[in-house]
Amino acid sequence: MADWKKMKAEYARGGTSYKKLAQKYGVSFSTLRHVAVREKWTDLKHKTSEKMDMKLAESIAKRESERSNMFQDIADKLLRMISQGIDDGTIQVTGRGYRDITGALKDLKEIKGVKTDLELRETIARIENLERTAKADENNASVTVTIEGGDAEWSK
Repeated sequence: MADWKKMKAEYARGGTSYKKLAQKYGVSFSTLRHVAVREKWTDLKHKTSEKMDMKLAESIAKRESERSNMFQDIADKLLRMISQGIDDGTIQVTGRGYRDITGALKDLKEIKGVKTDLELRETIARIENLERTAKADENNASVTVTIEGGDAEWSK
């Protein structure tokens, strides 16, 4: 007796076809296809695929979030170390030390996503300009359709 539940589950997981399942389990292709259509195996396969895609996306998002949090934590620690080093004199703010500190602070600023007021104003201005351009393009948009061959061809 054919194990229809097992075949259905295997099909739903993906990576196989009705034909391959029929051969593997020793049932006729037409019988398998009939059962699959009646029980809507294709719908189940799509739902299973969507669930797997969602779980994968959630897993990737979680991992990226954890990595981002780690970068933020390290950046915070480095910022505190620099501040403490300047306060207690273990970091010299002269010559090469000054360049090292400013370089480190620029890197930390980038990691932390800190933007200056000027950068924020520039970003806002760019967005407003893009919105104006899009609105102007939208107002001037027109579509022209040309059908070649004349009316005679369409009237037949």
